[in-house]
Amino acid sequence: MPRTHKSQVVEYSDDDDIPKQSVKKSKSQTDNSSWTAFGSTVKSRRIRQVNFGGDSDSDDPLPPPESLPVPDPVVSAEREAGIEIKIRAKRYASSDAPLLGWIVQYRNSYLDSHISYDGRGRIWLLRKGLCVGCGACEGDFRCIDCIGSSPCCQSCLLGSHRSLPLHIVEKWDGHRFIRTSLRSLGL
Repeated sequence: MPRTHKSQVVEYSDDDDIPKQSVKKSKSQTDNSSWTAFGSTVKSRRIRQVNFGGDSDSDDPLPPPESLPVPDPVVSAEREAGIEIKIRAKRYASSDAPLLGWIVQYRNSYLDSHISYDGRGRIWLLRKGLCVGCGACEGDFRCIDCIGSSPCCQSCLLGSHRSLPLHIVEKWDGHRFIRTSLRSLGL
């Protein structure tokens, strides 16, 4: 059977708003098979320019909007006469010495919290020196890396840090906290 080759132009578009484009549809046939191929041909289209109500070729300037501020006639007269007007910057009481305002309001509470962190803190006083975990032993240890740094005993500290061996631990010696390691405590 001889080879046959037919082609025709088909109008094709998926969307109703887009103008249809012409697509060339080719059909070829060989001895054992036949197939259809679509190939699109792109045509250049002229883009319409949108006109927003005015003639684009006119040289007339647009009228100024009515919302522009009207110049003050007194200030305009002073400028024409050569009188210079100076406007003072607005001053704020706290901008002159911002640290003085902070010292008066927040110094005592800041120092109290800072000193209580260096010592045993408020939690130790509220718990009467007992461990936060079990409540039976004295809480002489704290972890710097854990949030809150609550006082706890050695067994509770080791139990909560089995999977956190790199945390920094401190032990209370009676006057201050001394840095120690979880390894020296038996982890």
